[in-house]
Amino acid sequence: MSLLNSQSAFLQNDAALVAIRDSQHRVQAISLIHKKLYQSDNVGVINMPHYIHELVDYLLDCFDAGRNVRFRINVAPIRLDVSQAVPIGLILNEAITNSIKYAFPGNREGNIHITFDRSAAGHFTLTVADDGIGLPPDFEPGQSRSLGMSLMEGLSNDLGGHFNIRNTTDGGAEISVWFEDENFIRPELLDRPAGSVNQ
Repeated sequence: MSLLNSQSAFLQNDAALVAIRDSQHRVQAISLIHKKLYQSDNVGVINMPHYIHELVDYLLDCFDAGRNVRFRINVAPIRLDVSQAVPIGLILNEAITNSIKYAFPGNREGNIHITFDRSAAGHFTLTVADDGIGLPPDFEPGQSRSLGMSLMEGLSNDLGGHFNIRNTTDGGAEISVWFEDENFIRPELLDRPAGSVNQ
């Protein structure tokens, strides 16, 4: 993070500065996971509800979006091995950042919904959906050249999962990742109940 901050001080190009800031957010998404490891008695396992709330708080603060964007978070009490928590954290970072930056132009108000659940059949589903302006009519996920889109698709493949992005029936955008229990090393359920938190 310090190296990226130092580099940004010498940049005059706006696009380069945005790229540096985006990289800082990705580094922080990983850093939060390692912070959780140091705080945990079970080394190598991440409490996902706690992690996701901290990541959301960090991104809200970075973009100063708390006044016009509300988060509705519904995360099942899931623990993941760090090797799976890192790609999930990076996917979340990209999806949330896209919604904050593009879904609500002109500081319009809106909501971002995050759900992460595990079915009885052993399937995990992560969804980030907003009620913003939605994807452009000509948007083709396979044709997108953005680093963020490539990262989300590649990380989903690393998880042995399926990535999808679409417009919802309400007009907003939705990013989802679906993957199977058997692709994971050590998924667990916590003792605390699942819940929905509004921020």
